[in-house]
Amino acid sequence: MAAPTYIGAGTGLALTTGTGTVSKTSCTAGNLIAIHFRVRGHTEDWGNSNVVNITSIAGVANDVTDVVISEGGVWLGRATTSATCSMDLTVGASSEDIFARIYEFSGVATSSTLASIIENDIYTFDSFSGSVSPVDDINVATNGADRLALNFVALNNNQNIPNFTGMTGGTWGELTEFSSATGLTATLQLQSAAMPSSGVVGGGSATITDTIWLNYGFALIPAASGTPGTGSRMMTLGAG
Repeated sequence: MAAPTYIGAGTGLALTTGTGTVSKTSCTAGNLIAIHFRVRGHTEDWGNSNVVNITSIAGVANDVTDVVISEGGVWLGRATTSATCSMDLTVGASSEDIFARIYEFSGVATSSTLASIIENDIYTFDSFSGSVSPVDDINVATNGADRLALNFVALNNNQNIPNFTGMTGGTWGELTEFSSATGLTATLQLQSAAMPSSGVVGGGSATITDTIWLNYGFALIPAASGTPGTGSRMMTLGAG
């Protein structure tokens, strides 16, 4: 059994008005597609539409599955064919800027239920009333062998995010980062930790210039062990 593998990321999208398309070229049919996004505001009147070449986890063509959506988040799906995967995002009447990027992974469980392909997804953020440093990692628990733990980090400005340090149970490392100076600015970063056996990776942080941040974490389950009931979901809201 092999752990899921990060394949790559598409071009980041920074959208301040109208409709834009977040995409990744050369996706491979059946691979997991993750759309990571951040909305710079609290109104949440943005929209998403026109999903192309992505099938939801439940098997609905041209659709995506919500993992967590709250002023940003992650959608999941699978590449339908070996071609470009994309989705449109639209700025709402409140003119809140949107930042997004697509990531691709191979070797992920092929079940039609979300809890059978990811484990222990958690969402946390710092106080919306002020800026906080450092960024805390998400403690990700794994229930079996050969998982890939992920943290999807989003900042309310454009700056480099170091690798998390001080964690136990594994080692976080950056896979990719998209930093944009467009509009209100934002940074999207993906960090991973290889988890060859069950356990918990977490307790780390990364020092940044103070800003509002959000983080989402879960573990990808490998294809050979994607059986119903292996995953679990939870949400935590707290100070960074």
